[in-house]
Amino acid sequence: MIEEESHISKRREIDYSFLDGLRGCGAFAVYLNHFMLTFYPYYTRADMEEPTEKYYPPEWMRTTPVKVLYAGHLWVLVFFILSGFVLPMNYFKTGRPTAITGGTFRRYLRLMLPVLFTYSIIYFFLRVDAYGDSAFLRINSKMWSDVFLDGLFGTWIGGDGANDTWITPTWTLGIELMATFWIYLLAQTVRQYEGRQYLYLIIILSLLFVHFLEHYKVGGWNTSKLLYHLPHFFIGVALCDMEFLEDWRPLDYARFDNIWLATLRNVVLVFLFLTYGSLDKYGCLTAYDARCWYVSTMSFDCNMPWWVGLYIGSFSLMALAMLSEGFQWLLRTPPFQFMGRISYMLYLIHELFIEWCMVDFYGHFRRRD
Repeated sequence: MIEEESHISKRREIDYSFLDGLRGCGAFAVYLNHFMLTFYPYYTRADMEEPTEKYYPPEWMRTTPVKVLYAGHLWVLVFFILSGFVLPMNYFKTGRPTAITGGTFRRYLRLMLPVLFTYSIIYFFLRVDAYGDSAFLRINSKMWSDVFLDGLFGTWIGGDGANDTWITPTWTLGIELMATFWIYLLAQTVRQYEGRQYLYLIIILSLLFVHFLEHYKVGGWNTSKLLYHLPHFFIGVALCDMEFLEDWRPLDYARFDNIWLATLRNVVLVFLFLTYGSLDKYGCLTAYDARCWYVSTMSFDCNMPWWVGLYIGSFSLMALAMLSEGFQWLLRTPPFQFMGRISYMLYLIHELFIEWCMVDFYGHFRRRD
């Protein structure tokens, strides 16, 4: 009994505001991803054989772990894990059912109102012809009524980002909203059971089987995006539950007081994050074609599915954030906290700056050359 009380008394309180900084990093990385896809697209096979006048970044930006800085798919998965962690946090901390019911009602408004505001801004720039050619052709048929219909309903219905014609990133928002209810359902249900870590494991592994069916086309399986991404949210829920257990916190066993063990752990996690977080389905130099030694080596001659690499990369980053006090300190610094506070609006509005301020500005001077 005395040993148990001593163990509980030594339990360190953790300020989880560092998660806001991590979210800010993700929003900026998504911006960089769309910037790269717009101004530095992947080579085509013809470009590889006969160089053109197109602009391409240095090969080391495509063929090394530097790619993790703008790996959009990776950071979207990090967003989903963060949502799974943050949404039920107050419930796991207090045990009050109102933490679930209040969050459920507020979630739609918190997500929807900034989207409606963003669509209004985009519509204004559309009507004054301040968009680049590609974006203009994509949304030039939109009317003022579409701002409301898409902002209130179209973006959210179906759980798969049913309408992403205004801005590409909104494909995640329908998933985020529908996943909210699954997150709260899982948190309320599993919390009632002893040994619930096994239930989490069974549920997550069962959903991961969907990835196997999808990747290997077993029986022509074709799943929804919501079902495909639910494991990421549920991983976040399981992590949050572990952090707020009353008697013990499993991750404390990995929070080493020994600086050498902690350094070794962090180096391994950084290596896994950089190595596998930079893999995606677009390959290296040519879209959907892994033409570089780095990707070929790390994916075992391309035999490892790319989504497995993203799981390893995103989970390694979350583990680093949860375990490394140095990384937590960095994410709590004012620049990262500021990025975290504006992360949602940055996520929603950044395509406007790329398509208007950058593409149109670039195209204007390009035509004058």
